[in-house]
Formats: sequence, structure tokens, C-alpha cells
Amino acid sequence: MQGEETSEMESAGKRPSRPPYGEQQKFFIAYMRIIKHKSWAQIGEEYAICFPEDTSPRSKGGLTSVYYRVRKEW
Repeated sequence: MQGEETSEMESAGKRPSRPPYGEQQKFFIAYMRIIKHKSWAQIGEEYAICFPEDTSPRSKGGLTSVYYRVRKEW
């Protein structure tokens, strides 16, 4: 019984994984932040408009994370 409780708790807090960001999406985020000097809220709003195929909005944490990974690659 205890094993069942553990597996239920583990699956309850997880969301399905999203597809990784594509090169165009990464470029968009970096461009909006570096060139356009947009806030993360503005980037999130404009990202949702430009990439409607993403079914759920990307979080600020997700956007900033990919931004800093791209910067590190440069």
C-alpha cells in the first residue's frame, strides 16, 4: 500500500514535458531581450502570439532559462 501512495504523490506534482525550444524560438527570446529590451512579461506575451503552436504559455522561468543557456553557448 505504501508503494501505491508514493507513486501517486510522484505523478501528482508532475506536468507533461513540453517539446524543446527550436532555434527560431531561442533566437526570438534572445532578440526580444537583448535588442528590443523587453521585460520578461512582454516577451512571454509576444512569444505566445508569435508561436501559437505552443499549447500552454511558457513561464518566465522557462523563458529566462533558455535565454541564459543561449547566452552561455555564445
